[in-house]
Amino acid sequence: MHDVIIIGAGAAGLSAALWCDELGLDTLVLEQGAEVGGQLLNVHNPIGNYPGVEAANGTELRDLFAAQVAATVTLVHRGKTLGARREFAEKIQGDHRITVFNEATLEGIFGGERVEAVEILRRGALKPFRMAVRGVLVRVGVEPNAELFAGQAHTDERGYLVVSGEQETSVENVFAAGDISNPLAPTVSGACGAGATAAKIIASRLTLKSRES
Repeated sequence: MHDVIIIGAGAAGLSAALWCDELGLDTLVLEQGAEVGGQLLNVHNPIGNYPGVEAANGTELRDLFAAQVAATVTLVHRGKTLGARREFAEKIQGDHRITVFNEATLEGIFGGERVEAVEILRRGALKPFRMAVRGVLVRVGVEPNAELFAGQAHTDERGYLVVSGEQETSVENVFAAGDISNPLAPTVSGACGAGATAAKIIASRLTLKSRES
């Protein structure tokens, strides 16, 4: 069972994955797109306002993030093959720590008072398979694509997920970072900070739980 599930491999998701790895958490990253990067892939102008980093565009910054992520990762996307640049795709395919699910989508998140599992549907399968998890971190696009959490997590009048100062939604142990929960300042720096915050809170809770058991 994974310690953390990260939905979306944009700036917030990659930042969270980096911190989860730094904190020793077993992490699964789910990305429906053919490439990781999220909204970074739609940034074509130079990025000079991210502290300590200058990049020609969002894709280059995405690659700088991804190069630092060393956690065990499962990549889920809808395409038949990876659509990333050849050198990036080769790194993924040659890394024994990374498992790729092609033509797959996340179908649901399950649990009672706490998150217990997610279901992933692969093309051609009769039904999705369930994977046990203990936490979910959400990072979905520039728009509040929060349909997955309709009727479960609180949203504002515009559909953005409402989170606490620790990035936690109204569902215990379900966290949201990035544009889906930050309509006022959807920046790379903000997304990275939110992802790091969520990862650290999850790590502290798992540590406390292990000490109590």
